[in-house]
Amino acid sequence: MFRAAIERAGLDLRVRCESLGAPIYVDREMWEKIVLNLVSNAFKFTFQGEIEVTLRCVGDHVELRVRDTGIGIQAHELPRLFERFHRIEGARARTHEGSGIGLAVVQELVRLHEGEIRADGEFGTGRTFTVRIPTGTAHLAQDRIPTARPSVAAAARAAPLLAEALGWLPDTNAVLLASSAPQPGAREHAGARLLVVDDNADMRDYLRRILGTTWVIETTADGKAALAAARRAPPD
Repeated sequence: MFRAAIERAGLDLRVRCESLGAPIYVDREMWEKIVLNLVSNAFKFTFQGEIEVTLRCVGDHVELRVRDTGIGIQAHELPRLFERFHRIEGARARTHEGSGIGLAVVQELVRLHEGEIRADGEFGTGRTFTVRIPTGTAHLAQDRIPTARPSVAAAARAAPLLAEALGWLPDTNAVLLASSAPQPGAREHAGARLLVVDDNADMRDYLRRILGTTWVIETTADGKAALAAARRAPPD
């Protein structure tokens, strides 16, 4: 899903997924969020070269690695990399916002899989994020393992991050950052219609999911889009 945006920016996307030999148990929605956030983060800080995604078995773990040839990271920043909203001072990026809740959420989702994540890299030479989760099911509660594979809609979950990434490219039409439609699952009879404005896709998605269980939510990514949305359908 990110290939078009990455190649449009003049970068290469390399994906190498080895045969794992046996099924690996993950929460699919969580796993997709882990992968999408790491790829999005790599794209944000990489201006030339490539982004590489690899998946392989290493002993009794599965290892996901997302490597880029971007700006890298200074040693003193590594301990704070997974803090919510931490901004890497002086870093060249496609957007000037902080890291949002993306990497913090990734770390929590990895922990829910009884796994671990680490970041490596040096300033000017790129970064590598490595996620390791155990194979088998001994680390999982048996009542959490379904007997059938759930249906998924990966494209819908990727849409906010992909729209954000496309918006970082200078020749992208602003319509890509336009407001999302109100969620059809919201209980319209329950109360107000809310307009959420935030330039970070993770935060927009988080607020939409939290507030959308009670109210009708529309999200926008910038002030101009918010003003247009408010004029089109004034929120409460």
